[in-house]
Amino acid sequence: MATTVTSPAVANQDAAGNIVSLVVSGTSDECPGGSLTIQIFDANTGDLLASGNAPYDGANWTKTLTVPDDVAADQIACGQTLQVALACRQSGVTTNLSVSPDTADVECVSACAIDIGTATGVTSAGTSGLDQLTVVGTASGCSSVHVVAAPPGTGESVSTDATVTNGQWTAVFDPGGPDVGTRLKAFHCNRNTTITATCNDGSDCRASPKRVAVSCGTDCTVQVSIEITRSNGRPIRTSNPTCEVAGSGDYNLSVVGPSGSSLTVVSWTESSSVASGPTVLQDAQGNNVTSNPLTVTIDYSVAAAVNFTFTALVRDAQGCVGTASATFSCGGDTGGDPNAPVDCQVSEWSDFGPCINGQQTHTRSVVTQPRNGGRPCPALTETRSCPPVAVDCQVSAFSNWGPCVDGVQRRTRQVVTQPQNGGRPCPALEETRRCRGSAVCDPCCIWNWFNIGLFVVTAIVVFITVCFVLSATAIAAITTFLSGGTLSVLIAALLPLEITMLSICIGLLVAGLISWILWLIFCVPNDPDPCGLLGTLMIALSTIVTLSFVLMLILGAISQVACAEAAFIDFAWFGILLAITTLIYGAIGCMDHD
Repeated sequence: MATTVTSPAVANQDAAGNIVSLVVSGTSDECPGGSLTIQIFDANTGDLLASGNAPYDGANWTKTLTVPDDVAADQIACGQTLQVALACRQSGVTTNLSVSPDTADVECVSACAIDIGTATGVTSAGTSGLDQLTVVGTASGCSSVHVVAAPPGTGESVSTDATVTNGQWTAVFDPGGPDVGTRLKAFHCNRNTTITATCNDGSDCRASPKRVAVSCGTDCTVQVSIEITRSNGRPIRTSNPTCEVAGSGDYNLSVVGPSGSSLTVVSWTESSSVASGPTVLQDAQGNNVTSNPLTVTIDYSVAAAVNFTFTALVRDAQGCVGTASATFSCGGDTGGDPNAPVDCQVSEWSDFGPCINGQQTHTRSVVTQPRNGGRPCPALTETRSCPPVAVDCQVSAFSNWGPCVDGVQRRTRQVVTQPQNGGRPCPALEETRRCRGSAVCDPCCIWNWFNIGLFVVTAIVVFITVCFVLSATAIAAITTFLSGGTLSVLIAALLPLEITMLSICIGLLVAGLISWILWLIFCVPNDPDPCGLLGTLMIALSTIVTLSFVLMLILGAISQVACAEAAFIDFAWFGILLAITTLIYGAIGCMDHD
């Protein structure tokens, strides 16, 4: 059994360096089922800085103080040592806990955190979509947030700014606001909308996009009914026909609502007096049948007296729910005995609603009321604890680059919030680079300059060989060889000097390629500043490629075909090396540091 305080305590600073909040946390297994109260002192002076309840889940506790609401700004400083006292309250009895360790140093970080809460909507009867949408949340280290709400489907997003007051923000979207207009008509009650929030201070502080169900405050229902038509299209003037009116055969059941309403069928349920209970109609893939109209086959030959009831659960454009039933009667159940018991029938559960005070609720409605002593209705509301929310890792900004040690500089950053419940893991906490302007050139640096020199020599030798050494006959022989000719014919067509220069060119190209590949394998993964090495190599290759391209254009313009071809060979070969080097440069994240 132990109670501890985690060090350091994290003090969040705004852009001006002012402390805006303090987070003190720790662990305890000494207060199961109880609550914790906390007192925070200055360890040096013994002054009481703050007290109150500490949120506690039975294992971990956290106390967040905002400045100046919970603690004065001049009472908290970076590097300060805090002393913590905790007490457990169980069944009305308060017991002081032994905290070890009981001190924590204050560590200041420039951090911002934004959390998205709930969304509520306002709608008018008989209209489509919302008249107003309100989103609330919390933020620290940020004075104003930009909030964007995206509706389900293809509707346009709406956006607005919200001021952070005492760590809380409220974003109100109404038709009169900028970037809103009539776009709220794409949002509906009880439907999910995707919310994003970004700090307006110019930093990259943002909340992860969150899907939130829009709550419209009160439950609503829509009045619907079922119209029955025969397979030949002739309508039946009742939703409860007897077998004398509607005999065995195929029928279409159409759900209709108020004029102008848009209805979506959620499910169809079938029950009969010869079945053990209602059955939700599903297709071959196990999905609920949602067609409107629904085609059904009625067969009264299954029993001497039988009834068939079909019930539709529907939702309109505002998310309001309604049910309607149609019964084909031929003496079954109450069709033959008006005093026979009728069991209660209920719809499928709705989706769970938004998380409020740690709880989520979903509901179902009564399809058929029980009569004559039939089975009563089960519970129509069910509540569960909200599922855990993923918390991404948050880190502080990198420190300044440290001193140059052995030609290498380092900088670090620290974890502000540990990832929880499958949140995004923490990135690397340390970066290194070769000292800027340092005269130190390690073996990988020397090898890089060797490759650059080898590439320059190769480009010059290839250009001289093709432009000045090879004759037209030699070039034609080489072309024939590349098209499928034999090596012996090629050698017979070349002069000794041409053979020598071609051998040197091939040797330089192969040597340069092998040296470059080995350098990439052994140096780039292990060098403290691979981005700097690759950047130097890219500049050299870009220079060779650019000069080759310019020479190719100039020599081609003055009809120096052989020399233009020589420049093209250099352009193509070193262009490929440049492209691969650039891809590696981007793949290891160097472009993020540019």
